[in-house]
This record gives sequence, structure tokens and C-alpha cells, in this order.
Amino acid sequence: MRRLARDRRGAAAVEFAVTTLTFLILVMGMVDLGRLFSAEHALNLGVIKAARYAVVHGSSSSSPSSPSSTTAVQSAFTAAVTPVLGAADAQSCTVTVTYAGSSNAPGSQVTVQASYSWAPMTTIAHFAAITLTAQAVGTIQN
Repeated sequence: MRRLARDRRGAAAVEFAVTTLTFLILVMGMVDLGRLFSAEHALNLGVIKAARYAVVHGSSSSSPSSPSSTTAVQSAFTAAVTPVLGAADAQSCTVTVTYAGSSNAPGSQVTVQASYSWAPMTTIAHFAAITLTAQAVGTIQN
């Protein structure tokens, strides 16, 4: 039994396995955190771009967006977030466009809200999905 306790063969392999596992968990966590911040940034950029589209396409515009048809504003959002989130995830975002007083006249306000359910890539700790939200408000200029 004493001979077995003094035997150091294989100790380096065990230390390597423990260290590598810890390192990989940390790296995968950092990758997921980067993905989370990237998705949040894309969502914020998307609502800003969509609100900007609604602001410059008011009732006086040659191609106005209106409270009854917000498809163009939603398309501006999707075009902004697709490079980061990918086409499938961009389509899964919920986008709400609200015109104050149901008017797209110059001076009215438009609010664009979006939400996205982000799930971690790694499932080591079985984290639940996180709902990211963003909102932008603009005053219609045209």
C-alpha cells in the first residue's frame, strides 16, 4: 500500500485533465458572454435604425410608413440585426412599432420596441434563455 501511495505515475495526466476542463469552461463562458453582448448590441442598433426609418418616412415623405403598415419599419430592423443574429434569429425577434396618437405626421412620436430570446450556446449549467429587450423613440421629421 505504501508503494502505491508514493507512485507518481499518471499524476500529470490527472492534473492536465482537471486544468483543461476548468480552462475550457471559462473560455466557453467568455464566448457565451460575448455572444450575449453582441446580441444586445444588435438589438439596440436594430431599434435605432428602425426608428430612424420611421422618422424620415413620415406622412410628408414620398414613401411614408404609417401606423396601419409597419412592414417597412420592421424590415429596417431585420436588415440591421441579420448580420449579427443570422437570418433565422432575426426573424424570431418580436418588433412592435407604435405611433403616438396613431399619426405619422411631422412632430408625432414613433416608438420601436423589440425583444429577442437569447439562449447560451453552452449548456454546462443549463442556464435558461434570457429575454433581451430594446426600445427607441423618435420624433417624425418628414
